[in-house]
Amino acid sequence: MKENVSNFTIDVSYKQSKCEIYLKGNLVIESIQKLFDYFYKLKFNFNEVCFDCSNLSHLDISGGFALKRIFRELENKNITVYIKNLDDKYKRIMDLAEATLAEVNFTEKKDKNGILYNIGSFVFKFKDDVIDFLSFFGEIVVTLFYLIIGKFRIRINEIFYELENSGLYAIPIVSLVGLLSGIVLSYQGAAQLEKFGANIFIVDLISLSIAREMAPLLTSIMVAGRSGSAYTARIGSMMLNQEIDSLRIIGISPTELLVIPKLIAMFISLPLLIFIADIVGIGSGIYLSHFLLDLDFTTMLIRLKTSLSLTSFLIGLFKGFIFAIPIVLISCYRGFSVRYNSDELGIKTTMSVVNTIFVVIMIDAILSIVFQKLGL
Repeated sequence: MKENVSNFTIDVSYKQSKCEIYLKGNLVIESIQKLFDYFYKLKFNFNEVCFDCSNLSHLDISGGFALKRIFRELENKNITVYIKNLDDKYKRIMDLAEATLAEVNFTEKKDKNGILYNIGSFVFKFKDDVIDFLSFFGEIVVTLFYLIIGKFRIRINEIFYELENSGLYAIPIVSLVGLLSGIVLSYQGAAQLEKFGANIFIVDLISLSIAREMAPLLTSIMVAGRSGSAYTARIGSMMLNQEIDSLRIIGISPTELLVIPKLIAMFISLPLLIFIADIVGIGSGIYLSHFLLDLDFTTMLIRLKTSLSLTSFLIGLFKGFIFAIPIVLISCYRGFSVRYNSDELGIKTTMSVVNTIFVVIMIDAILSIVFQKLGL
């Protein structure tokens, strides 16, 4: 049988359980839709399909995609597919189409509302994410090693740039969060402690809560939402614009240029931001408690010196060094995982913030248990 598709012709012959399809003429973008229309009319009730391209005059990338899609649909029906007599100049086009469609599934839609399907899909995606992240983390470790031995150089200008963006410009929002934390704790604590005549213990409540938990946690969450999302969006845009590939071509490691300065800057800026949140939060809480509970400033400052030990204060700052790692690594990893379009950039940025906040809270819970067991 024959079917003309623009200037493209298909001949089909059947031999028992084998089907031979002869492609003739020009398989270009204008021929694709009609090609699919003809292809879906065929009933493939055989085990083997051979595509003969000996009379194929021209093949462009769109035609290559169309053929690869047809091959995949036949293979998904357990039909053996192979191609013969393909000109060498078209093999690279077919290879490119194969590489591009490697992760695309054109099979019939499955029941994606099924519980087992969703669980299995999540497990496989999570496994791939973990493997890719561990590979990315290993690259970071290798890059840091090369920095230590002097093979890579520390980019001072980039570090100061990141310090300015992730540290200096974050001071207003972090100060506001610390101020509101102190206000909330003083109001809620005063209402309860006043019932038992334990007004002075408001200082213990405010100082320990803010220094050990609220300042490190809330500051890290704010930085993850502010700076972490910016990291993902910036690197993701560079991926879409092929700037990362350009860096690799000219011999510059993207990890050395983009990730390490951010990591060093976050190690410096996050503990300092937590320190600012401590000062503003404790100061605002004590100041407000003076009016709520009619406590003397001198008495509260003496109590603050007794209740807030240097260990508790340093634990909060130490958490800043720990939280800096997931904030930078997860944000940059999500940026580097952007591949296809701007929609994916938005999705990866959202995933970056959600993943980072979850990991920060989880680490904070683990550290709280560890410090409690150690008696700190």
